[in-house]
Amino acid sequence: MNQRNTAVRAMIQQLQNAFNETLDALYNLPEEYLRENCGHACARGGSARDLVVHNIFHEKQHTGQVWNIRDELPFCRAGAMRACTHFWSTITCHVRS
Repeated sequence: MNQRNTAVRAMIQQLQNAFNETLDALYNLPEEYLRENCGHACARGGSARDLVVHNIFHEKQHTGQVWNIRDELPFCRAGAMRACTHFWSTITCHVRS
């Protein structure tokens, strides 16, 4: 494995670790907390759960942007980029379920 692939793997591992830490924090939130009003603008006057749902859909939008860019760049249609986008889409699909 060359030096670039090692750096990419390390970056993907950091992303996955951060994502898992976030999910662990979300899974441990009490229902009462999720029902509380949230003052963040993205909650749109709703609850903490509304903010979490908004952020999940926001991340899905970013995933769509990754797919669009990938499709526009012919050299990214195979190999490592395919694995990376598959990994990302698998993560974001897991959040919705």
